[in-house]
Amino acid sequence: MGRLEVCGKELDIDLVIFDKDGCLFESKAFWTGLAESRAIRLAAATSEDIALDWLNLVGMPARRDENGGLAIYGCDPMGPLALAPPSEEIIICASVILKATGWRWPKCRETAEAVFYEADRNLDLDKCIVPRKGFPGVFERLSKAGVPFGIATSDEEGRARASIGKYTDLGALSFIVTPEDVVHNKPDRETIDLIAGRFGIKDNSRILMVGDSYVDMLMARSAGAYGMGVPEFPESREEMRPFASFIAGSLDELRIAE
Repeated sequence: MGRLEVCGKELDIDLVIFDKDGCLFESKAFWTGLAESRAIRLAAATSEDIALDWLNLVGMPARRDENGGLAIYGCDPMGPLALAPPSEEIIICASVILKATGWRWPKCRETAEAVFYEADRNLDLDKCIVPRKGFPGVFERLSKAGVPFGIATSDEEGRARASIGKYTDLGALSFIVTPEDVVHNKPDRETIDLIAGRFGIKDNSRILMVGDSYVDMLMARSAGAYGMGVPEFPESREEMRPFASFIAGSLDELRIAE
């Protein structure tokens, strides 16, 4: 058990769960890098027009630049690329291919799977992983205090480990939960219940969920846990306001109570 200070309020917390993208790392840099990598390979496998349609559909507004190439000029924190697990993203991509080409569905799905596999495998994390304020310091504080913590992310485990491992000791993490571990992904409460069960926690109000979106906060509320929101975007702050127990300016507002 740990006595934590969350946005100035002291709580008895047995375990802390962190989202990854947007919470520990700046999401815009990551989403843009990931979208660019996938779009390049989608264009090569199909056409640049299909890649452009896909970008705009998944919440990464794009257009052709002065040289005729694809240029991303924004990101939607509520879009599919930001919130959907990879399995859903692949179905969206395959559907874009189907509409544009008329190929049979197995070919569309297999093409999308191959695009995602190659793009994600070759993603240069050094160019798109930017820590948010307070990370990895918050991990170091919790570790020193002996409070268990880990990650619940919509990303895949290998990339989550590679990203976090660039900045802190992976051995300090008590768990990493991804969509592969649950039947129902965020905002369903299954993720929190799964983690609570692993640690023998009977009362979810002794769990703190830290995330950057309303999806994380809704999951926390539905499971009876505390939710600390650290929104990266103004619209995310407004979306999470009805569900969050606390809304912080940064991860520095999660501290060990003195």
